[in-house]
Amino acid sequence: MTEPADHVAMLRQQKAKDDEVRYQWRFIHLTFQEFFGAKQCVKDARAAESIEACIDETFGSRPNPWLREVLLMTTEMLSPEQLLDVAMYYLDADDGSGATSVHVNQMLESRREDRSRGVGKAITDRLAQT
Repeated sequence: MTEPADHVAMLRQQKAKDDEVRYQWRFIHLTFQEFFGAKQCVKDARAAESIEACIDETFGSRPNPWLREVLLMTTEMLSPEQLLDVAMYYLDADDGSGATSVHVNQMLESRREDRSRGVGKAITDRLAQT
């Protein structure tokens, strides 16, 4: 017999009103769903012609707070160059409220990005202009 802690998710079969069988994944914690969502976002972003267009389509320039963790996990998995593109996309769309600066700072913090050189410095320099 397996212990409940051995399972991250379960597949549940449901019968719809039209008698069609449908399947639904259920995760034991929202973090797992967010992680797998972020992995899919990274896959889509890497396959897209423009990472900015993919991020815009997925999250928009004013991301829904419910997607915050997915966006942070996505940016953690991107290359430094891709992070720079995403950060500049958001900073270019800044509305002056300060929310964009907070989002981009959270991206840098979650990656533990070095702000004294490289991509971290480039983003920090740009943040200083907002």
